[in-house]
Amino acid sequence: MNTGQRSLLGNLNRGLILVLTLTGLLMDGYQGSVLPCTFAVIVWLWLPLCTRIEANILNRVGANLGHSSS
Repeated sequence: MNTGQRSLLGNLNRGLILVLTLTGLLMDGYQGSVLPCTFAVIVWLWLPLCTRIEANILNRVGANLGHSSS
């Protein structure tokens, strides 16, 4: 299995978990807690990707700050 297939499979699994979670939350009827719980699930599912993006941003900002102080 190559990296692209692994990434696709991971995203499909995350999507399935998200759909099942939202279905379970909404089957109980809409409540105020549905929205924060939904955001928590989304962040938890895509945490590795978010962490990579944040690290890339911090590396670029750090590299830019390092070049501008020279």
